Amino acid sequence: MVIPLLEAYNGRRGYSPLWVKWGFYAFHPIHISLLWLIRFILLGH
Repeated sequence: MVIPLLEAYNGRRGYSPLWVKWGFYAFHPIHISLLWLIRFILLGH
């Protein structure tokens, strides 16, 4: 199943603009904070 992906790899980086990089860095703390907020609202602790 993974063999076609390995065969398609050419060693070069793909398209990756700067906003995508920083978007991933921002996504994780934001979504963890949102999950915490939802838990806080639902459970009240």
